[in-house]
Amino acid sequence: MTTKTQNLEAFINQMKESLNQDKAAILVGAGISMIYPSMLPSGKQLKEIVLESLLIGEFAKNKRLLRYNKMYNEIIPEVLFTEIHSVVQKKIFPIFNLLGLASPNEIHSILAQLHRAYIIPIYTTNFDLLIDGFLPSNTVYHLHGDLNEISELYVILKRIISGIPLNKWMTSWKQLRGKNLFVLGYSGNDKDVLNFVDKSDVLKILWLTRTHDINVRMNAQEMVNKQTLFFEGDLNDFTNQVYLKLPELQRASVASPIRNIAQKRKEIIENYRASVSSTQVSLILIRIFHRIGMYKKSIELGNTLLQNPTLTIHEYCRVAVLTADVLRISTNGYTRALQLIDDILAKEEAKASFGYVEVLNCKAVILLTKAVFENPSIPKTAIFLLNEAINYLKRDQKVLDSDATIGKERCQIIKSFIYQNLGLSYYILKDFPEAKRFLLKSLYLKRRIGHLNGIISSSRSLAILSYAMKSRSYSYWKKEALILIDKYSLVK
Repeated sequence: MTTKTQNLEAFINQMKESLNQDKAAILVGAGISMIYPSMLPSGKQLKEIVLESLLIGEFAKNKRLLRYNKMYNEIIPEVLFTEIHSVVQKKIFPIFNLLGLASPNEIHSILAQLHRAYIIPIYTTNFDLLIDGFLPSNTVYHLHGDLNEISELYVILKRIISGIPLNKWMTSWKQLRGKNLFVLGYSGNDKDVLNFVDKSDVLKILWLTRTHDINVRMNAQEMVNKQTLFFEGDLNDFTNQVYLKLPELQRASVASPIRNIAQKRKEIIENYRASVSSTQVSLILIRIFHRIGMYKKSIELGNTLLQNPTLTIHEYCRVAVLTADVLRISTNGYTRALQLIDDILAKEEAKASFGYVEVLNCKAVILLTKAVFENPSIPKTAIFLLNEAINYLKRDQKVLDSDATIGKERCQIIKSFIYQNLGLSYYILKDFPEAKRFLLKSLYLKRRIGHLNGIISSSRSLAILSYAMKSRSYSYWKKEALILIDKYSLVK
């Protein structure tokens, strides 16, 4: 529930009243760390830095294609980061050291002083530790984690994409009971955070936004059913007025920006860029173009890369799988996709790579695409291929252990896809009990690893299967998928 917009002075008056009544809590986002002297990038800016830093030379022309693509602009940064991580693995982590190149600003100091004076809970979606520097450790609730451990960043990103379960925040959640939540510098783009707020026992939400920031209102109205009051004002003006209204706060002397910050940022970006090969940049672009529906561009890049004689067999398999996956759904692409995959399966050296499992799974998917429309007997071949892939995972542990780019989680992901495709194969053959068995196995793995899109896919498949079986569980699985789609908006 929302009401008409009020001004900054009203926001601070309400905050002062709540502080005096011990009813205040604060939630802050990236906006508070973007002002002088911190000047950290926004999520959108960081997204551009992480990808576009790699798009130089022959890849530079792709910047314009992406910037003007609506679907690309709608991808949340964390999704893009995980797409890049899937290709370059740990090489992505150092770029986030950019977030450590910042000095705290007056808002960070004010928030710390408010906590000390009134013992108010402070929540943030930021990774940076600029508020924490003024306070004892573990005082600020970092809802999405922080940068104390850069190596844990991928885990953090995965949690954000999967939607962090409320039980992960149980301790901090209790601190909101009976409070008015004051929100500053936050866009409201994280649906898991809005869900966290909505399910809490806050009395009302008071949200300070920039003038005419419609997106914040839309995000809040979609997800939050609490009474929400909007206030418009500039964060720089906020600091001045807070000192007037709360004279017990001491005006902080603003630190200077970190010395030689431009040079340090340049070095971080250049080192990151140098660590990623041109082959990896191509793979990243193939994945991104595929995700945003630019299939022709994805195929073009894939075909070009497959001509590169320096590709390892594992890289060749990955490129071929990505390219074939796009080809199979393109006009007249089925035969070309199948030929591409068969060419790899004919290579003896492919069997010594984890990519072999992905290729087997890909061929099964291509066959199933054909089976749905033309030949119902094809699923038997798909089942044979998928069982071979499962047996490979069980049998050839040495191959998996020898490839440092293959993590246990990635093995679990591909196994969940294989189970899903086995379920679909049996569904086409109308062996519904077997279809259900494999779809449930797939769903179990996806839930364990937090693969949200996979969970949605399995839930939808189970809904279709339940409908065919005339089972009452149809409504449950349909609802399960729709809730997740609506809650996190992450389906490709």
